[in-house]
Amino acid sequence: INQSIAALQAAGGDVMISLGGASGTSLAQWYAARGLSAQALATAYAGIVTTYSLNRIDFDIEGAAVAEPASIALNAQALKLLQQQMPELEIWYTLPVLPTGLTADGVNVVRKALEAGVKLDGVNIMAMDYGESAAPTSGPNAKTMGAYAIAAAESTHTQLTTLFSSFGQTFGWNQLGVTPMLGVN
Repeated sequence: INQSIAALQAAGGDVMISLGGASGTSLAQWYAARGLSAQALATAYAGIVTTYSLNRIDFDIEGAAVAEPASIALNAQALKLLQQQMPELEIWYTLPVLPTGLTADGVNVVRKALEAGVKLDGVNIMAMDYGESAAPTSGPNAKTMGAYAIAAAESTHTQLTTLFSSFGQTFGWNQLGVTPMLGVN
C-alpha cells in the first residue's frame, strides 16, 4: 500500500487514512487500556501523518469503541494536541448511523471532541446495515436503502448543525460524508 499511496500523491492525488473500524482494537482503545497519555497517542498519530504525508485523517469509531468513555476522551484529548502540533491537519470521524441520524453514542463521540476543543472538519456516516426494525426493506413501511441513506444524511446534518451551534460553530453540508453499503453485508 505504501507504493500505491506514494504513486497517487506523486500524480497529485490526496490520501486520507482511516484508523479504527468495527473489528479489532483502535489505537485509542489500546492506549486507554494501558493508561497511556494523550500526548503519547498524539505522537503515534503524528507519526502516521508524517509517514504518509497526510493533510487529513479519519477515525472510524464503531462497534465497542463508540461506547467506551475512556478511549473516546483520550482520543479527543490526543486530537486536540495533534492539531496544536499540526494545525493544518483535517480531522474527520466516521460513525454509525440510523435513518434517524447518529446514534446517541455517535453524538457523544462528536460532543466529546468539541468539548476538548478539537476542530472537526467533517463527519462521515456509514449509511448501511440498519436492520429491518430501523429500516424495513420489505412490508408496508418498506423503503429503499437509497431513501434511508438520504434520511440518515438529512437527520445527521440536523443533529450536527444543532450540536456544533451549541459550541459556537457551524456545520455545513460540505462537512458531511456518506458511505453507503455497496452490495450485500
